[in-house]
Amino acid sequence: MLFPETMVSPGYMIGLGMYTRGSHAHQHGLSVGERVEMRRRMRGLPRNVVAQLVGRSEEWLRLIESGQRRLNDIAAIVKLAEVLRVHDIGELIDWPAPPLQPPARTPVLLLAPLRQALIADLAEAHPPGRIQPMDVLAVQVAECRRIWQESTTRYSTLSKMLPPLLIGLRAHTETPDRAQAEGADAAECDELLRQTYLSARQLLTRLGAHDLAWLAADRAVEGTRRDRTAITSAVGRWHLSTAFLHMPYPGDCHDYALAAARSTEDAADNTDRAVLVGALQLVAAQAADLSDDLPETSRLLGLARTVAEQLGGDHSVDGIVFGPTRIGMVAIEIALNRNNFDQALQIAADLEVPDTYPTGQLARHHIALARAYLHTGERVGAVFALGKAAEASPEDLRYDLDAHHTLQQLILTGNRVIGRDVIHLAELAGLV
Repeated sequence: MLFPETMVSPGYMIGLGMYTRGSHAHQHGLSVGERVEMRRRMRGLPRNVVAQLVGRSEEWLRLIESGQRRLNDIAAIVKLAEVLRVHDIGELIDWPAPPLQPPARTPVLLLAPLRQALIADLAEAHPPGRIQPMDVLAVQVAECRRIWQESTTRYSTLSKMLPPLLIGLRAHTETPDRAQAEGADAAECDELLRQTYLSARQLLTRLGAHDLAWLAADRAVEGTRRDRTAITSAVGRWHLSTAFLHMPYPGDCHDYALAAARSTEDAADNTDRAVLVGALQLVAAQAADLSDDLPETSRLLGLARTVAEQLGGDHSVDGIVFGPTRIGMVAIEIALNRNNFDQALQIAADLEVPDTYPTGQLARHHIALARAYLHTGERVGAVFALGKAAEASPEDLRYDLDAHHTLQQLILTGNRVIGRDVIHLAELAGLV
């Protein structure tokens, strides 16, 4: 759903697909001919000019771009790469994709340290004598949570901060003398580790590493089983159900989210409980939609709206936002999932998302609108929405697969009025 990448270092191209040293893969969703056409349009070159520079006819290039003729002449490939300024010639070669394996889409260089911190043996990951004091780690945990909510560089920043933080907190909880620690210190460490696992879950989900995201959420839930409140438990289970939503088990996700909502019955009937119940109902609604259970989707959205009306506005509990605005954003996503683009725009017309909304959700909202505008022929609206997403968070534009697909289509369709803006956005997204 939401997980594109960018160029991260020489030899590793993660963007319209993924290139690794010694191997090439398709740019996601584009044929060789479409890539040639996209590159040509981005350079502003007419087809006849490119054909002349390559030494071929305009009809030859038209057939290549339309997919009616294969590009299998090495000399022509080399010349096209030179004219179109394609740095990796593999982009113009129709490499066969491995069966049953979609193109890798996660930015492996960002993920490697975090994966290691989650699964590595502690003794190997963190040699003795290098454990930071608890008060230092507590400040870092709070900063990570702030960065996720507010920073425009949250992906690159948290991918560096979270691995050593996880290892440091694990060292405090797993060292042999932990049993002798004061109860308050142990409880504080457990809570900090829980919060850090949840921050990791959010980052991993947005980067498309759904197996690791589920693992991080599960660690957070398991860590609160001994000393937990109904609210703390529900927060962890919301994260786990959200990670579950991106795995191929929507029915199980639906059931788990609703069970988590019911588990809050022992909590005081206050705003925090209402926010978590409503947020879990929204996750269940999205899961029902993925199962094509339209009556259940509508029922759960209705229940969530009832809760939101009682709240009177959007509220946040432990970083989980719920209220009328959030319901509208989820309803737009559901409409898009059904390819009901007109309905998505109708919902958006009545929805005001303040600029103070969490950075990532604000960017994601504008990217969703861009997709809706594109599919209703409103290309100027699509470019404007992507521009708003870039204003909210350039890194979200860079790491969102829907943003990449929308930009690719805008480039392919071409439009002199918006052409310069499209190129600028493509540069921000790491597509050029």
